[in-house]
Amino acid sequence: MSPPGTNVGNGRWRQAALIFSTVLVATLFAFPPPALGDGDDDDEQEGESRTGHVHGPDDCEEGTADADYKARLREWREPRSLRRHRWVHGFREVTFRDIHTNRSEKLVLFDDDGEVTDEAAEKARYIWNDSGSGDGHAIRDRLLKILYFVAVKFDAKEIVIISGWRDDRGESATSPHWQGRAADIIVPGAANQRVVDYVREYGKVGVGSYPVAGFVHVDVRNSSFFWRDVSGPGQPSCYYEVDRDLARQYDEEYDEDHDDPRRLSGYHDWQEQQTKRHRE
Repeated sequence: MSPPGTNVGNGRWRQAALIFSTVLVATLFAFPPPALGDGDDDDEQEGESRTGHVHGPDDCEEGTADADYKARLREWREPRSLRRHRWVHGFREVTFRDIHTNRSEKLVLFDDDGEVTDEAAEKARYIWNDSGSGDGHAIRDRLLKILYFVAVKFDAKEIVIISGWRDDRGESATSPHWQGRAADIIVPGAANQRVVDYVREYGKVGVGSYPVAGFVHVDVRNSSFFWRDVSGPGQPSCYYEVDRDLARQYDEEYDEDHDDPRRLSGYHDWQEQQTKRHRE
């Protein structure tokens, strides 16, 4: 005879495993469209997506998500009870959490020059690894900077990573996820469309909206590409390009100084405080 509660526990474990598998399959089908690196000459450039590219919304049948997935989605979208993030030497702490491994850590990303520190980069690499095994891939500094700006913009307690670095399906070496320059994210408390609209403004980014699966794809690249994918979790991708002219406009307006975290008011406030203390 099984111990009391064993069947209930096993049932819950199986349900959790099923949901996890559904989410994993969802992200595996969410192949990002053409990705053109992020300025490194040694990057091979991603060609056309392996599947799912169509001409427009009329060519796609909107997918569905089951009740279990929707319940998890609501959970990921709800801000957790975390301690408020501090500003440390002019930079705000930011928390990243990967749903596949539940790895989570609060990081101060930058040094005095506004560059990602080696320590923060290594911790991000650890968190980003969906499989929980192996070394993963270094996460691109510019991606971390953009997600930092997202956290500050929406006063987010954490950035939830639905899919980060992955190689457990023979990931293409030219995939932005494999190269460490992409993440599928949810910002608890912020509508996905607001996140989409905000990230696009940075230029030289890939931004994909997944309204049924419920996340936003963000990657860094040489030429912006915006798309919408209406497939559901575990269903074949069906995406189409949107706002091509806007993508070109943002690329033309791109200014690398906009990627400097020292431009934020919090950093300037801290500098002023430091100057005032020295005068006193």
